[in-house]
Amino acid sequence: MTTTQSSAPARLDARRVLQKAQRIARAKLDLLPVWTGPGQVDTDWSTTIAHLRRQLEEVEAAAGELEKEESKIRGALQRQNQVVEECLATALATFPSQANRINLVNRAFSNAGLMRRLQLRAISWEKIWETLDPEWQPSPGLTLRSFRERRLQLESDSAEAGKVWMKWRLADEMCQAMAARLEQDCVKWATEAQRRFPADTHHGRMVGQSILAV
Repeated sequence: MTTTQSSAPARLDARRVLQKAQRIARAKLDLLPVWTGPGQVDTDWSTTIAHLRRQLEEVEAAAGELEKEESKIRGALQRQNQVVEECLATALATFPSQANRINLVNRAFSNAGLMRRLQLRAISWEKIWETLDPEWQPSPGLTLRSFRERRLQLESDSAEAGKVWMKWRLADEMCQAMAARLEQDCVKWATEAQRRFPADTHHGRMVGQSILAV
């Protein structure tokens, strides 16, 4: 008995597909006096190219927004983690008999990504702090309540960043689908063009220069 494992489709370089389609558009125009070729008429081909170009611009804009948001959240989480580190050092000096409990903050969160692990570490420290002394201040002005409020605000900000990620993902999935359809059209046209025009002919060399040098 054998099993078949399904694999995710290979990711396309949508920018490269667009460039290939633009080269084919020029080749189609050059060959129009002698051959129209299969598939879309030139106006539909141009429209499809324009749609993919706009979708690529949307993906790139969303990617830039996502990078900015992730950088902001990453920096905030690292600053929060530095506060946790400072609290731990002070707690170990203040409550030496509770060292085992305090060190539980370093429990493994192996199933979480890096940023999520930093969030979970802050939550873990907050719960430990409650059991040590909820009125204790590791440094002047830093209270359990203020720590919790900042942590919750950061979680809210992270959720907003998650929405930006979803926006990018949806735009990217649409871009991949459009690129896949256009890639199929490119392959179909190039295959038929090679059959129609032998490589050693004038038009064949045109096809080779315009299509095969991708």
